[in-house]
Amino acid sequence: MSTSPDNGISRNASKSLPTELLNQIFTQVATHLQKARSSRRKCLLDLRLVCKSWSDAVIPIVLRSIRIKDVEQAQYLLENWKTIFSYTHDFQPRVFPVHRLVLIDLFGDTESKSHASIDKAVELIRLFSGNLRSLTLDFASMGCPTPLVDAVKMAKSLKKLDIQSDRTAGSSDLANLLDATPDLEELTIGYSAVPPMKFSESALTKLRYLDFPYAYADANYDDSSRYADLRGIVNICEKAGSSLKIIKCTPTEESGNGLLPVLKAVQETLEGLFTLSLCHQWDYHALFVECPRLRVVESHPWDDLYQHSADTIASAGWFSWPLLQNVRTLVFPNDDALDPWLEFFESAKKEEIFQPSATSRDKGLFRKLPHLKQCLFKCGVSDSLIEDFEAYGIECWMIDDDLEPVEIMKLDAQLDTDLEDQ
Repeated sequence: MSTSPDNGISRNASKSLPTELLNQIFTQVATHLQKARSSRRKCLLDLRLVCKSWSDAVIPIVLRSIRIKDVEQAQYLLENWKTIFSYTHDFQPRVFPVHRLVLIDLFGDTESKSHASIDKAVELIRLFSGNLRSLTLDFASMGCPTPLVDAVKMAKSLKKLDIQSDRTAGSSDLANLLDATPDLEELTIGYSAVPPMKFSESALTKLRYLDFPYAYADANYDDSSRYADLRGIVNICEKAGSSLKIIKCTPTEESGNGLLPVLKAVQETLEGLFTLSLCHQWDYHALFVECPRLRVVESHPWDDLYQHSADTIASAGWFSWPLLQNVRTLVFPNDDALDPWLEFFESAKKEEIFQPSATSRDKGLFRKLPHLKQCLFKCGVSDSLIEDFEAYGIECWMIDDDLEPVEIMKLDAQLDTDLEDQ
């Protein structure tokens, strides 16, 4: 083996890292940057300039996620895909690395532009359907026409669908789209209203995560049109059956009385509930629905903690809600979610009822929450608050603020396993 005369280091030591290791590193970086701004994502693409081996490794990984935000970008990609994807000599048409496709603002308000944009969307979905696993459609003025449904049906590996619009969903259009994705596992519906729907037998049987951030949740049961909007979500829950385990819901209305049917539809199988505020936005009666499998809850401000003394809360209050009796993990998304807890522990200390019992929780402040084991913080948290939780045997963990509910559920399961092994 030849060596450099000045330092004795092998010339082979300057070679690039093995391709497998490069792929693993770049994949981790790409996953982290997936939700970042485009300027940050560009940093990953710039790594292709380091050397040929880096270029061969990074380009396919970068192209796993494509985001198109206007008709011009869509047209450019359709016209130049052969050049863009011919990064290796063995490239084969229709064999693409694209796993995630995001189409945003392609659909304008004018009829002519909408038709042109729909055609572009259909072409792109067809083009990348082979390995497509995640599809986002963010539009303002269109439904789910037959060509679009047929294109989505070609994506046999599609597991995640995100549909955003400021219009009311057409029941048949949306049902047809969901019928076309029998293997779907994660669904986000951003329609301003979702009417009742009927599905084929094979639809939604594998759905495990549902996010409906814009669904109406009005307390006025006499207004059948508003209540019907929510029944579309209930239809989805009922059709998914036992496979649906995680729900994320941030109602548009301050009162969420209409959400009770949703919770009842998933009562026996729900494992994760992610919402804006259980105290304000969920039907009061929903808080008394016991979900035997519910183990993770994320809520922003726990406002009811402000309204009572620590002793009252610990003995009655929201600690007694049947909905929370089996929960083992609380997720805190921001600083607003922490303030009530700081006051809660401070009140407990003033009232001289702060009596930590990490080994025997049945007599402590958390005696009404016997299964609570851990808290996950997406925000900064003071040492004193951590110490107060841990004094009662409740573990505290810091997590990335961009973790999605499905990722949090996986993390919770892993952390619980680690705790059991201790």
